Amino acid sequence: MLTAVWQGRSAGDCPCAPPIATPDAELDLPNLSDDFEGMSVAEFDSWLSATPSSSYRPRLAAERVDIGTLTLLRELGTLRREMDRLQIIRDVGAASGDPDLKAKSLIDSQLQAIRRELEQLTGLLTSAGVEAGATPRESA
Repeated sequence: MLTAVWQGRSAGDCPCAPPIATPDAELDLPNLSDDFEGMSVAEFDSWLSATPSSSYRPRLAAERVDIGTLTLLRELGTLRREMDRLQIIRDVGAASGDPDLKAKSLIDSQLQAIRRELEQLTGLLTSAGVEAGATPRESA
C-alpha cells in the first residue's frame, strides 16, 4: 500500500488497502453469516465494538437491546471503579489525620450518589436477565 501511495496512486486504488482506508466499502470477509451482506466496513466495526452512537444502526430490536445492555455493563464498571477511587481517597484522608483535608462530606455525598446510580443500573440489568452482581457497599 505504501508503494501505491509513493507511486502517486491513492490507498484506495491498492488491492491490499486496509479497511480503515475504505470505511464505506462493502465488507469482504469470507464465510460470515448472510446477516452481514451489504454491511460496510465502518458498520461492521461499529457492530463489533457495539458502540451505541456509531454509524451502525441495528436492524433488529434484539440488537438494540444487546447494545444497550453492553452500554449499561460498561457504565456499571465505570461507576464501580469511581466508587473504589473515592473510597480510597476518603480512607487515605482519614488515615492521614491532616486537618486540612475537609472534603470527607463531599466525598461521602458523591459516594451516596454513585451508590444510588449503581443500584439503578444493577436493577435494570437484573430485569434484563443479566447477573450484574451485588452493588458494592460502603467500607467502614
